[in-house]
Amino acid sequence: MDDESFGRILRRYRATSGLTQPQLAGKVHVDQSAVSRWENDRAVPPREVIDRLDEVLHGGGHLVRAAFPAAPAHLPPNEQPVTGDYVDELRASIAHLVQLDGRNGGAELVPMAARMFQGASARLAAGKFPESLEADFTATVAELGEVAGWLAFEGGMWRAIGRPGKAVDCYAAALERIPDRYRWASFLGGASLVSALVEVRAWSEAERAATQVASLAAEVTSARASMRLREAASTARRLRAPHGLEGLLTALASS
Repeated sequence: MDDESFGRILRRYRATSGLTQPQLAGKVHVDQSAVSRWENDRAVPPREVIDRLDEVLHGGGHLVRAAFPAAPAHLPPNEQPVTGDYVDELRASIAHLVQLDGRNGGAELVPMAARMFQGASARLAAGKFPESLEADFTATVAELGEVAGWLAFEGGMWRAIGRPGKAVDCYAAALERIPDRYRWASFLGGASLVSALVEVRAWSEAERAATQVASLAAEVTSARASMRLREAASTARRLRAPHGLEGLLTALASS
């Protein structure tokens, strides 16, 4: 149960309550299409709607916790010295951020990751850590910066750019700068590039990018990347993309 997405949990609670999608939509004052998107993990409702859903479906707070998961491991206040335990906790928090994105996605992770990076980078800049930890601490803060930066970059990209053609250039440039070891960032960025390429009907480039994403799909997961791939598959069908590309995207979206 712990690995269930918000959409699956919502669907299960609705079924247990004996409500249809239209009935639930009426109780929370939205269209049925909104409930369908939520249950298929294509969108997450606003907090006030989630509170109402939890109340209507007698979730006991489960739906709220599923949509807004707990913060990563607690880190010591900035005035405390950097120790080996602190670096280990920081590393665990990075892994937890990636895990939360894989399970839930959502813009809620962006400020959380930013605060973590700001605190850790301030400690690194202050230089108040044992010399023996310098290399390990520096590498860990750099990794946190990659994760926090990518979450913020990807989360606001479509709104900031506004044009799929421009998004293609930005995503392609960003992907070129991602180190090979950051497989999660490559998967997330690749899925976004595929979606943008499909929007501008660059079929051959989209198929090449989708093939690269498929090679990463068995290694990492991301709710946000899965959403992008579902969008790409839907757009490909609407724009009548070549069957090979449409089939590849459909398979990726359902994996």
